[in-house]
Amino acid sequence: MEDFLREDRGGRSADACLVPTGTNVDAPTFAPYADALYLNNQKIINDTMFFVFAPTAYFTYYWTVVKRNLEWYHGYVPGIHNFGVLSSQTGTALCRMAAELTAASGISFEGDEAAETFLTKFYKDNNIAAVLAQHLPVQNAIGFMLTKIDIAADGQLSINFVDGNRYFAQCDSRRNVTAFKACINFISADVSDIGDCSRGDRNGYFLVEERFYRKNKPCVRYRVYHGAVLATAPTYPSGGEVGLDEKDLPRHVRQMLKRNYVSKLNTIYELPFDDLGARVTPISLSATGVEDYHCFADGMLANCHTQLFELDLTKTQKSEHKYLAQDFLVMPERMIMQPTGDRYRDMIQRGDGYGSINKRIAKGATYTDPQKEAPFLYSPTRQIDAYNQDINQILNEIAGQCRFSPATVAGFLRPGVEITATQVTDDRDITRQTIKQRRELIANDLNYCNRIILKHYLGRDNVDCSVVFREGSLSNPSLDTDIIIKKMNAHLITHQMAVEEANPQLSKREAEKVYETAAAEAKAQQQQPFDGLDELLGASE
Repeated sequence: MEDFLREDRGGRSADACLVPTGTNVDAPTFAPYADALYLNNQKIINDTMFFVFAPTAYFTYYWTVVKRNLEWYHGYVPGIHNFGVLSSQTGTALCRMAAELTAASGISFEGDEAAETFLTKFYKDNNIAAVLAQHLPVQNAIGFMLTKIDIAADGQLSINFVDGNRYFAQCDSRRNVTAFKACINFISADVSDIGDCSRGDRNGYFLVEERFYRKNKPCVRYRVYHGAVLATAPTYPSGGEVGLDEKDLPRHVRQMLKRNYVSKLNTIYELPFDDLGARVTPISLSATGVEDYHCFADGMLANCHTQLFELDLTKTQKSEHKYLAQDFLVMPERMIMQPTGDRYRDMIQRGDGYGSINKRIAKGATYTDPQKEAPFLYSPTRQIDAYNQDINQILNEIAGQCRFSPATVAGFLRPGVEITATQVTDDRDITRQTIKQRRELIANDLNYCNRIILKHYLGRDNVDCSVVFREGSLSNPSLDTDIIIKKMNAHLITHQMAVEEANPQLSKREAEKVYETAAAEAKAQQQQPFDGLDELLGASE
């Protein structure tokens, strides 16, 4: 119970202020919850397991830069969220938002019609757009990923991606990959054997792909390493530099490898390409401090760790303030039930019964005049608006560091404020420019893969057919339509160009068909005779 004193100018026994006593101000209010949440989640995050394979020159960068970006992406940073600071997981939301803006509206192709048709079906059959969307949030967090051509055991090709924390690559100045080592799959133990410690294999297995040049020819090799069977525990590959022998693997692992990858492990195979069939796909053009390493790039969260910490700390302080600033009842001491006996004392210590019921009740001052003693509700002053202003300012700074408009990051930053169409366009253009750059970098590497695909399946080289990301949610239909009409009326664009701009979700070829249909319908309407023209002329006379 807390002792409180209330002002009484007509005769009171103590100070003229309301003073809490015996409060533990050193421990954050939500520390137990924050700590439990952190411990719960950090156990299932295994983003650093592949770092044991890092080249010496790369290890420090991965362990300091990549690891910290991933921690903020997941929203659980050692030294912060295990010390009473609640996680808002804003880094997660930012990276996912950017991924959705980049690719959620789909991919189409422009160029050679035959290539267009083939790639459209190829991407659909292999679910490439969905696989890309799955990897984009982590790419945004880290700053780069590996885009590569996969070769199945039956010789079929596909396009796949590897998160930046699960591969190491060497690149030339044009980001052409000269060698890489990547963890491409985790093969679980045979679940039928897990419960029986006396038989079967209790390990999981990491499948690692290596590509390199041997005698100027592009080659590939697959190795397998031990990993822990538990998905909820940190796992680190083991098995030496050369990996495990095929004879040491359980039957279900050998079958999976032969079915999906290669017939023999630790064997060098020549690739059916002119190069390694892989590119490092960044979200920015350089990595701060290591610009000469073209295999790296700054992640989306790289420059806003401080602001993310400020945001989580401010939100935690706001929550603590709301909790501590709850209304409570101040009652005269004589009106408060005083429990006696060991049973009641035990009840209070456990925090239930009497103690739980009266946790929002405080003991009031003792007056010289008992007639003046009366219960009253005390409502502390709340500073929620001040906290919200701080949060909005921090979000503004985060938006600037991530190269997005504040309205994109948090649309509520300007409530009740009239914004002109020009301001909306300017805000939107900041985000559009950022997304445009990322799409161009991704499209460049997808086009590289597409050229290999088209040459392999159609026997055609250097085909003019490019990836196009559809605009989707980046467009404002109402505002964009007004702008398009003004351009057309000013003879700055043709009718066909207007149809293309008004339908960003369509490919150029699809937009051409829409224009042709619309033009034909307009012409037909112009030629349609007006029924009842004689009657109308007669009525006018």
